[in-house]
Amino acid sequence: MPDRATLESAWRLAFDKQRINTFIRHTRGEHNGPLPDLEAAPPAMPRNIEAQIRNAFEKDDTQPWDKVIWDLVASANQQPKQQP
Repeated sequence: MPDRATLESAWRLAFDKQRINTFIRHTRGEHNGPLPDLEAAPPAMPRNIEAQIRNAFEKDDTQPWDKVIWDLVASANQQPKQQP
């Protein structure tokens, strides 16, 4: 399990990538929802993120931890869970 600072960086990166992907889909006409605020700060990372990652590993231990973070951010943003 990475340290908390690494998890925070991965959380912010996943949030930023998903927000940019939504913006791109919107410009292509593939997303009809509101445009994301590209300058908004990401939501706070869950305090129990380590437990959530361990729980995800119990279900599927072949997935990388950063994929779990991607899925958690996608769930928080109600985005598709496919990583680009």
